[in-house]
Amino acid sequence: MAHLYLEPATRTRTWWPTHAARWEATHDALVARDAIDLAIVAMSADSLRVSHATRGTAVIDRTPGRDPRDARWAYDAQHGDPLQLGGSHRGLSDADAWTLCAPSPYPDALVQLHALCTSARAGDVMLSAAEGWDLRSRHEPTAHVSTHGALLRDQMLVPLLLDAPVARQPQRTADVMPSSLDALGLAIPNGLDGRSFWS
Repeated sequence: MAHLYLEPATRTRTWWPTHAARWEATHDALVARDAIDLAIVAMSADSLRVSHATRGTAVIDRTPGRDPRDARWAYDAQHGDPLQLGGSHRGLSDADAWTLCAPSPYPDALVQLHALCTSARAGDVMLSAAEGWDLRSRHEPTAHVSTHGALLRDQMLVPLLLDAPVARQPQRTADVMPSSLDALGLAIPNGLDGRSFWS
């Protein structure tokens, strides 16, 4: 992954509509490069645009809930299906979004992209490398034979060994902490990302 900060001197987070007039052509040129799989821009705190050179553009929208884990997700694929999710989907819970994305080339993309792209530290454009490309390889002092950080399936799936049956399938690495606390009989703090897979 690479984060591009288009106007770093401003030191404040702004959304893509603020940059589009000046930077849309640059965005499109980046999407067209062989090294780039996906380009993602945050349209607002709850809306992202995802682009792929040949699979088009889609919008991911989040409708917040009282608890951040109660958000609802929508994937609007009317201008293409860059995440290969089989068209548009609406009203998805976190678990529904995970189930939809799990068999795709981009596991958990809806939730993860939102968390990454709307963060205060995120760049104005996020780029995910195409398979076989490393966006930082020319800066590596030694041969770089493995990688992580892109949205590709091989970089998103994490093996987890458990010695007891679970109430639900583990979905995110963020589930490990609350599950560990739950297994130890300790309280899970409010606002902690993830949910216990023991209960």
